[in-house]
Amino acid sequence: MTKGKSRGSSKKPPAPQRNLLRESQFWGSLLILLGVFSLLMLLSPNQGVITTWWTGQLRAGVGDAVILLPLLLIGLGLWAVLRGIGKLKTASRLRPIGALLLFLVFVIALHMAIGGDNPQAVALDGRGGGALGYALSDLLQEALGQGTAWIILMLTAVAATVLLAGPLMLSTLTMAGVWIVQ
Repeated sequence: MTKGKSRGSSKKPPAPQRNLLRESQFWGSLLILLGVFSLLMLLSPNQGVITTWWTGQLRAGVGDAVILLPLLLIGLGLWAVLRGIGKLKTASRLRPIGALLLFLVFVIALHMAIGGDNPQAVALDGRGGGALGYALSDLLQEALGQGTAWIILMLTAVAATVLLAGPLMLSTLTMAGVWIVQ
């Protein structure tokens, strides 16, 4: 008689371990919480030491687009949570990329529109596009020149809008283009 498994006893394979850090619901929830707390801090008339520091960091980072950043975080977080629980199975993964690109275009455009003699000082004051807008607009303008940078920025805004709006927007733009050509 050989030693081995008997036919009557079957062991269940171990359940796969779920890694919380790989779950989109976890990261989405963190983004939502960060966005909601940031929005509440920005809108609060009474600010303590921590809220003053946090809103100052947000303003230094993105300047005049500071109110859009928490909204972007909440939107990206909702998308991740809903996608993770299966409510957005058909939603394209390109939509959050479109939202992020549109935000970056806005921040860069804010900083490029202010211009001035010292754009770095404007960024340090938390105006224009803040440190992010200054860094990206400076990089873009140094590499391409101001006129070409504006053209690239506008084309990126159109591409980001199409990514965000999805196929419906693309088909609408195609139909509008056909109508204009005729």
